[in-house]
This record gives sequence, C-alpha cells and structure tokens, in this order.
Amino acid sequence: VRLSLGATDGGEGGIRLAVNAPDLGDADDTVPAAYDGDPMEVGLNGTYLAEMLRYVPGDEVVMRFAAPERAMTVDPAT
Repeated sequence: VRLSLGATDGGEGGIRLAVNAPDLGDADDTVPAAYDGDPMEVGLNGTYLAEMLRYVPGDEVVMRFAAPERAMTVDPAT
C-alpha cells in the first residue's frame, strides 16, 4: 500500500491510498484527513496496516510519521 500524504489532486488535504496486487488488481482511493506536514509518500505492508487499524479503538486514528523511511505510530484520535 502506498500512502500519499498532503495535497491531493484536487488540492484538498487528504491521504491517497494506492494498491497494486498482481493477482487481485489495482485500487486507488483518497480519504479526507487532516495533515499538517510536508507532502510525503510512504509504502506500507497492507496486512500490517490492516492489523494496526483493527486493534485501534474508535473510528478515527492519528498516524505520526517522522520520515518516509522511519517507523510510524498509530494511536486512537482523542
């Protein structure tokens, strides 16, 4: 899964999720999000991302990124 953080194609803030799975096909979607850093692209293991989100309580999360090559943290939104 590739996450593009920051301005989307329409100029709005958000997170663009792009997936390329040779046996399942491609998917590309943008979700609204508050993001206050420089635009950044991050690649994540889709299974790992799904597991993190499954166990975070609530409907909203806070994802913190130090840099594209560094680990991120995921916490419940308060």
